[in-house]
Amino acid sequence: MSHQLNRIMHKGRPRSRLPKIGGARPFKVLDATKPLRAAPEAREWLVAMVEPRAEEKAATALREAGYLAWYPQMTCWISSARLRTRTKVNRPLFPRYVFVALQAHARKAIKDCDHVAGIVGSGRVFARPSLLATLSRRQRLGEFDMGLGETLFARGDVVTVAEGVASGLHGVVLKAEADRVKVLMDLLGSKRPIDMPASALRKVA
Repeated sequence: MSHQLNRIMHKGRPRSRLPKIGGARPFKVLDATKPLRAAPEAREWLVAMVEPRAEEKAATALREAGYLAWYPQMTCWISSARLRTRTKVNRPLFPRYVFVALQAHARKAIKDCDHVAGIVGSGRVFARPSLLATLSRRQRLGEFDMGLGETLFARGDVVTVAEGVASGLHGVVLKAEADRVKVLMDLLGSKRPIDMPASALRKVA
């Protein structure tokens, strides 16, 4: 009988709700970056448009075909709430664009290389060595290392490109994150959404 009374009293007793100590599991910081290439030396450069997220594959195919190929890179952070990780990774500074230098011993046309979609500007010289040297130097000095700062732009903002091959062009912000901004721009007669680093953009007053 006493055991039954004890069980009844235990069921009726209010349960203790102790607060969790420590809160959520902290984020783990990872570094998945790879060594950055310096821009090779060449007199004249073209700009090739490549398939989405295929900058390194296209650059490799171009080098195997006998060309000099290079694209500047930034470093940024990717967060995963599910895995509780923040990972530092490499990303192209100009997504879908690779600089290509003409070489006499090239074995195939640029547009015939794997993962290359075409050439910007109908094959005319598009970039000077001084531009690539500047981008390479700034990459080496870490000027393209992006942190987890606050978003500077909002949807609908009119912005201008302050640096890079698209310098001086205007566009409208479609989506903005901490370090990347998707901008609707008028390129080669058609409007295209372009993914760009926030540091390369300025608001138009």
